[in-house]
Amino acid sequence: MKPYILICTVGTSLFTNIERLRRNDPIKVAKNKGNYIGLTKLLLSKNPEEKLLGAEINSITSLLKKGYMDRNEELYLLVSDTDEGREVGNILKSYYESTSNFYKFQRVLIKIIEGLKDEDIKTFKNKGLKNLVKEIASIVRSRGSNNIIINATGGYKAQISFAGLIGQALEIPVMYMFERFDEIIELPPQPLSFDFELWLKYYEEFCILSEKDIVEKSIVKNIIVEPTLNPLIEVEKINDKEYVCLNAMGQLFHEGFIYRFKKERKFLLPIDLKPRERKEPKLSQYFKANSPIGAEEFVRKVWNDKKYILTIRDFYVNPDLPEKKRFIIDKTKNKIVLVWSDGKRTAKFIVEIKSKDERVLKACLVDLNHTYFE
Repeated sequence: MKPYILICTVGTSLFTNIERLRRNDPIKVAKNKGNYIGLTKLLLSKNPEEKLLGAEINSITSLLKKGYMDRNEELYLLVSDTDEGREVGNILKSYYESTSNFYKFQRVLIKIIEGLKDEDIKTFKNKGLKNLVKEIASIVRSRGSNNIIINATGGYKAQISFAGLIGQALEIPVMYMFERFDEIIELPPQPLSFDFELWLKYYEEFCILSEKDIVEKSIVKNIIVEPTLNPLIEVEKINDKEYVCLNAMGQLFHEGFIYRFKKERKFLLPIDLKPRERKEPKLSQYFKANSPIGAEEFVRKVWNDKKYILTIRDFYVNPDLPEKKRFIIDKTKNKIVLVWSDGKRTAKFIVEIKSKDERVLKACLVDLNHTYFE
């Protein structure tokens, strides 16, 4: 089955081409007046293969004519974090939602990639490209990699190369149309080799860095001392304190392995235990009297769902402290801990796994977090 969802990076070649038109050309007049409804109608009257219509329309037309997609169900427009980027995105949305467009999509969504602008190279590299990875990975998680194709023709040149890496990491075909060519081609795979064991080892640190733009070095100190991971992070000093952020390649490293883990989790997780080996969750009277709302129900659901868990037992309740809900590794106990909070109270539970092997525990940790708290 062919893909039916298209992710398209968006640049501003449409506006660049319009600027080259003579002053009284109706298309240029409409654009200069900000009459984007009229501009869209004028664009729809043109052949979509005309260079005037820009890289995005030309390349999408070629992609659809060549039969790379099964049907035109969804189009995601990834636009830059600029005024022009937003304007072009809105015009393309109207263009591909129009009933008079032979290549109409059933649903068109604009995704603004925060930080993807060329005013500051540091922001572009550490925030813009990183958010591009996160946005594409988010679409892949919700819609499925087999259903998606990427058109990386529009936008900044750095996006094109990086989109090729994203496609390879998430197993999605990436298309590109060279400026002087009349048809689109599929980009060949680029050299990409990531170490699964390293990702598993530093999974918790990667989650922290992926979630936040920047964190204090002391919070993720373990990842800093691993020289192999240096190309994936950036360290900077702010007011005499050192901070760390995950760069775009680091974000891709993280997202790529989350994707691969989900595909191969049955080979990484411990085998299901026999019913006689398992024990019902042990919940103390103090816990039952002070537990956060929903905690007991959640504990029982996890125990019922995940047959590799021996048992679950509470060991901590704080009626006055909210925390983020998650599974973590308690390194002192070498066990998985569930942290559950209702926004006011927090309880913690030991999640007993038969194996004490660190790799197996980390695999279970990834599975639990991405099953319940993704």
